[in-house]
Amino acid sequence: MSGTKRNYSPRRAGEVVGVEVDADAERPVTITCHDHAHTYEIAWRDTADGPVITDLRVTSVDGVPITSDALRRVNTARLARTAATHDTAEAADSARKLRQTLDAATGATDGHEWIEQFRFTDGVIDAMIRHAPPGVAPPTSGGRRVGRPRLSRQFLAQVAAWVREEAPKGGNVYERVADRAASALGRDVSTETVKGWVRRCKKAEPPLLGRDELRKPRKPTTYRQETDR
Repeated sequence: MSGTKRNYSPRRAGEVVGVEVDADAERPVTITCHDHAHTYEIAWRDTADGPVITDLRVTSVDGVPITSDALRRVNTARLARTAATHDTAEAADSARKLRQTLDAATGATDGHEWIEQFRFTDGVIDAMIRHAPPGVAPPTSGGRRVGRPRLSRQFLAQVAAWVREEAPKGGNVYERVADRAASALGRDVSTETVKGWVRRCKKAEPPLLGRDELRKPRKPTTYRQETDR
């Protein structure tokens, strides 16, 4: 049977799907992760070894108990990286300008307060692109297309190297490459993003990955011969 599995999601458990920043809050960054029954409010600071969490509050969604198993799922390094990416003056300024634009377009000054706290994560941008009506292009700002910068061949070569190092280990190669990319880039990376990088590696000229490099070899078909008793 072919087709999409019921309840299937391209996201992996723990992937950041929502970020809100309230600069006046005790724990200014609130993070939502896919397939987690809790949200995380954090305060953080930067160090020579990267961002770290200094205060963490785990909040239950719909009354789901906070258990030891739930706490073991908390990836503090990912939460800290996410906070450092989105809790910035530049991100706050962009959100403020977006609210001002909506206020001006609608003539309303109330009801858009949440926009100043909302942050556009990679997951949100990917979802917007996937669900955009046909023919609708990403917005532009000052003549420049808004989005991720063009991937350099050097970066794609690094992705190809990660893939070749992780592939022999079996299991989900994309998840492990996503973890390595997140550590290198200092932000969360989804498996869907990695799959897009792999496609670009295969389409590069000359190709950085072989066309069938990640395909599992087919098992030889065996035939059972029946004999008369």
